[in-house]
Amino acid sequence: MPFKNQKLNPFQALVAILAVGALAGLVYLIYQTGSHVWHQRQIKAGIPNYLTHLRTQRDGLIQAIENYHAHFGFYPPNHSTNKTQRAMINPLYYELAGTRWNPQYKSFGVSTAKETISGDTMEKFFNMRSFSNFLAYPLWPTNFTSRGDFTIREDEDIMMVGYSIPGEVETDIDDGFRISTWRYAAEPAEHNVGKFDIWIEVEVLGQRMVVGNWPDAR
Repeated sequence: MPFKNQKLNPFQALVAILAVGALAGLVYLIYQTGSHVWHQRQIKAGIPNYLTHLRTQRDGLIQAIENYHAHFGFYPPNHSTNKTQRAMINPLYYELAGTRWNPQYKSFGVSTAKETISGDTMEKFFNMRSFSNFLAYPLWPTNFTSRGDFTIREDEDIMMVGYSIPGEVETDIDDGFRISTWRYAAEPAEHNVGKFDIWIEVEVLGQRMVVGNWPDAR
């Protein structure tokens, strides 16, 4: 091999360095592209599990709401006057979990969190100053969520019913799903007149899906 021990001149050395760098960059690009494609495939494969999981949670919420109705004779109220936000920002978690009124602090609390909610905050978000499912301190009211898979999502100063990641799905693909809190509308309901609408919105891989309690959202 006549060139085995021949030293590279500065130009040849620069060309070699650039070639190695370009090759490394190409390998990295191929790796990144492959990882992205694989990640997208994992997300796509996880969609059925997510939808099944959300439908199970929807059914648990429906049962809890019906149990509330059987107990009180009416569905959890939603008095918000903002038509755009009324279903998005709703007091469903507080009504189903039940709250305890503390006259000393003039606020309501739930058994699952230390934070309380004041009448002013309720007025701001829910257009109401008292929940229906409450008892005065030290008593606790009926908790209708105890038998379901209910996840709390904190939004500003209030708690909403959120979703949990299905056990069959790897947690690292959850970032591919944009899932809202559970929407709730009653008095009136658009799809279930005289009752209530409950639904959640899912965005994944450019698709928008709704899981709810009316035929077109199942």
